[in-house]
Amino acid sequence: KSHLSTKRPDWQWDVALAAISPLVISSFKRTSILRTALKRADTLGISLELERTYDPLEFASTHTSQWGPESRSATFFRMIERLFQTGCAEILTARNDAGALLAAHVDILGDSTRHFYYSVCHPTEGSGCGTALLGLSWNRFRHATEERVYSFGRGTERYKFQYANAYRKLYELRGFRVPVEDVPDGADVD
Repeated sequence: KSHLSTKRPDWQWDVALAAISPLVISSFKRTSILRTALKRADTLGISLELERTYDPLEFASTHTSQWGPESRSATFFRMIERLFQTGCAEILTARNDAGALLAAHVDILGDSTRHFYYSVCHPTEGSGCGTALLGLSWNRFRHATEERVYSFGRGTERYKFQYANAYRKLYELRGFRVPVEDVPDGADVD
């Protein structure tokens, strides 16, 4: 902030809290919910898997059934495809015995952080599958020796804090241009 104020005296700079990111450091809270969801999926014959391929149209169709057609564009699903193809993301899925997609969960992988990025469930057939996939993601985090932080990303949805045991405050630096007549004499103005 002070560096920018020196560099750009014709701007006013401010730092503000932008979001809270719930985190898990080492172990989740309330893992019994995740274990129960995993057992329930197994009992119902739902296959929970790490995907080896990605079909953006299949994901978009499931997303549309839950959130409607205007919620995400094709660009969003192509971005997930690119992250997946470059090894920067893992996709976990829940499928019924006919192979139909019931739910999907996308984690972005950092050097030491697993970031829960996106999840979608079929509104009528995927009940409980999202929690089961979170449990599968948690198991992958737990067994990955290089991953130390599980991030739920920005947002304060209640379920995130149900499992998180820490949080990170995210700040943003905001600049506001000050009218030239309000700039102190002698200031360097472009």
